[in-house]
Amino acid sequence: MTCQSQAEPVILTLQSGGDGPEDVMGGLQAVFSRLTWGEKEVCKVIVHVADWPCHGTQYHTESSENHPGGDPAGISHEQMMQKVADQDIQYWFGYIDPNLTDQMIRIFNESLQQLSKRQLLIRQISAQDPKEMGDAVNRSVMGSIYGAAAARRATMKPYNLNKTIPEWGAIPEMQGKKTSSPPLRSMEDLQKGLKLDPPSINISVKCAPDPFNEGSESIVYHGYDVTNKQKIVLKKYKREGDEFNNLGCYMKELMVRTITNTYVQGFNDDKTKPSPSTLLVVHPVEIVQCQGSQQIYMLETFLKGNVEKYNNNAGIVCTKAPESDMMQAFSHYSWAKSGRSLLICDLQGVQSYSTVILTDPAIHSMMPGSYGFTDHGEEGIKLFFKSHRCGNFCTHMGLNSQLP
Repeated sequence: MTCQSQAEPVILTLQSGGDGPEDVMGGLQAVFSRLTWGEKEVCKVIVHVADWPCHGTQYHTESSENHPGGDPAGISHEQMMQKVADQDIQYWFGYIDPNLTDQMIRIFNESLQQLSKRQLLIRQISAQDPKEMGDAVNRSVMGSIYGAAAARRATMKPYNLNKTIPEWGAIPEMQGKKTSSPPLRSMEDLQKGLKLDPPSINISVKCAPDPFNEGSESIVYHGYDVTNKQKIVLKKYKREGDEFNNLGCYMKELMVRTITNTYVQGFNDDKTKPSPSTLLVVHPVEIVQCQGSQQIYMLETFLKGNVEKYNNNAGIVCTKAPESDMMQAFSHYSWAKSGRSLLICDLQGVQSYSTVILTDPAIHSMMPGSYGFTDHGEEGIKLFFKSHRCGNFCTHMGLNSQLP
């Protein structure tokens, strides 16, 4: 287990106690007791290489376990993941046999998702090839350093979440222009290149003073479309700097929705799917640029119902969610149909009868960042396929034979 503090790594080696599982919790505890990380460190990294999981039968199914109840010192994974989240640490896990350690990492990641405001995730890579592993970690660390430096140049407006819908009579109108709804594109259109028109349609909106919800990259406000007399939500990126908050960044979101809609239509029309199957619909988004203040928002009509998460953009697959098998197949389908050039993920939505309305998807491409902040490139695609297991939909559609 290697921990980077400034320029000097600290290396801890854990010895087995006669059974297979290792003292992972004790190792992590030693990391946090021996190192003091502060705000001045731009990038904080833990590299954990192991051929066995930690103690406790909840983390594995092996019989050779001297401490089935968990860590003998009583250290919980929640305590350790809380420290990772508090310190905003990049956690890399190098596996020898993923069949032995996947369950442990899945449990760790579930905790990190709940504890981290930035929804941190442990990234996995094979430790069989040390050079490949080192190169991957190095690329990620350097990218994080540059990203952190850019983030520091940006400002983040303080905010408090407030779920109360305001009295719209007391909220001033904002005049601006919005984008038109892009027409449905074909696969051939996408191959020729996608050009979207900038905001040009007059609109008047009202926005609540405080957001009522947030994601890893954006905050969400109650809104009211005065022009069309309907409830809406308005979303803004959290960062206020020019590198993070310009019209080009927001137009990438419109591009993601447009591309996703094309693949959704192809998926819905595919005759090889099991029948009957739920219909997918992409919740439309418009980009609004306000006059005077030059504030930019993503505008969506208000979507009623509980949002179900199916997968994210960091390799986590929610297999217990309703329609999960179909949703994972759609992500796989997008990769196969795009000629292995992109993968649509971060699937979430609201089910209404026999339809799932998808909102806020992400795209990983072969060029990281091409589709916004959530485009993690080839690494994101690899993370999806590391977690993905082809099911009934993939088998019927022949996707199980199309793997990286």
